[in-house]
Amino acid sequence: MNTLLAYSITTDPFPLQASAVSGASTPAQVTVVATNNTGSDVALQGIMIRLPIGQGSTQLTNDSADIEPIPPANWTKPQIQTPAGYVQYSFLPQAGYGTLGANQSLNFILNKIQVNGQTGVVEIDVTEGSGNCVPPNCPVQKLSLTKFPNGWGEVSFWTTQPPSTNPIAPIISAGSSIALNWSGPSDAAYSIEFYTPQTGIVNVPPQGGIPLSNEGQYPNQGDSPLTLQENTTFYLNVLGNINGQAYSAQQNIPVTVIVAPPVFNTFAAVPPGVDMLNPESAQLQWTTSNVSEVTIENVGTFTGAQAVSGNCPIAPGETTQYFATGYGESGYQGPPATGSTWLSFIGTVNSGFLNVWNPNPCVLWNLSLGPGRDVFVLNSTCDGPWDPQAPGGNFDSYLTLQPGIQIADLGTAQLAAGYSGVMNGSYAQTHNWVYIWEGSMSNMDTNTISGQGSCNVGSTWGIKFSDGLLALLWLDSAVSDNSSPNQWAFVFKWVFYNK
Repeated sequence: MNTLLAYSITTDPFPLQASAVSGASTPAQVTVVATNNTGSDVALQGIMIRLPIGQGSTQLTNDSADIEPIPPANWTKPQIQTPAGYVQYSFLPQAGYGTLGANQSLNFILNKIQVNGQTGVVEIDVTEGSGNCVPPNCPVQKLSLTKFPNGWGEVSFWTTQPPSTNPIAPIISAGSSIALNWSGPSDAAYSIEFYTPQTGIVNVPPQGGIPLSNEGQYPNQGDSPLTLQENTTFYLNVLGNINGQAYSAQQNIPVTVIVAPPVFNTFAAVPPGVDMLNPESAQLQWTTSNVSEVTIENVGTFTGAQAVSGNCPIAPGETTQYFATGYGESGYQGPPATGSTWLSFIGTVNSGFLNVWNPNPCVLWNLSLGPGRDVFVLNSTCDGPWDPQAPGGNFDSYLTLQPGIQIADLGTAQLAAGYSGVMNGSYAQTHNWVYIWEGSMSNMDTNTISGQGSCNVGSTWGIKFSDGLLALLWLDSAVSDNSSPNQWAFVFKWVFYNK
């Protein structure tokens, strides 16, 4: 049974060294790194690490009493058992912290290990509590750890370019370049190994090539830079031959690559609205950042250059909302970007020319958006040729709300108010009169009008009908008849939203 997570060991010092034959033991720190490379979340019930105890070459330490186990954040201090010849540490996650996200790691630290005095290879068992398994029926990964002779020397492995506050576990942005550095004793052979989807497995030097020197940098100055698009672990392999005995050790540097999230910079229907009776051609247009693929519901999928800046024709038969999803670039593990827009089918209602001065009857016109969709009544003050008590002047035309209608004032946004404006409007069943024409008497003897004209053109409302249908309505224009200045036509435009 294979583990779901990948496990590796780092030591301090590196490589691990046996203690001197006489004198105090050499303290060391061993870290077991658990990494989720599955591409999805992994639920964990626990992790158990078992070390062999004794004085031999295949044991790590004579005495486990001084070992200090340190759990990862939001994990509990481990339970400790000492079966014959071993010590084992059972780490458990705290409630709600048992899931390890994709490309995330956990560090289980065993500090203050007094390494015994025998060189050799130690086998460490890591039991993974996953898939609701019950020990001993849980997957186990065996990790090898070599104890080099005492005093052999230490090897350093770190990154530069760009500078990092943590050169042994750097965090960089996708597309950044990085350089690997190492330094160690001269009587050893060094090599580097790593994998990226772009390069495959890389061995430096290539298999069969001359080993790297004990100090160096990869890539060399002047060589092509090493750029990363996703999380990558680099391994430094050290092979020493001491008194005819081969020793090997491996150190790793996990590089976390932050992939910028996908973003819709723009996503819109162009034009945003078309005439309901004679719709012109329209298209969806979008621009994105950090997106490899755009999918538009019921329209299609777009990749390559079209994912970055694209367009496509649309021809719905009614007002339609479009939903787009932008998926991130390689290595991105977060949520996709989303966008939405409407193509509005715009209806037009024209009052035709009306006598707005001293009309008879006073009710001029009923504003309706269709059968059962009455919204406003257009009225006029008509108490005589001179009405000093008229709300807006001497002669006024104004809108009053039909019963059973809820209305929200949306300023002068017109079509730009859109669905969100209609949805988020503050609705009421009453509304102040809206004056759309005003005039004043200049000469009572001749009954002539001056100062006449339209007002509140552009006024925009959200309308909610009793059956829940929503509409966006605005006064688009008011035009006078040049041959008869008292004759005015009022044009309203509207959009229904069936969502």
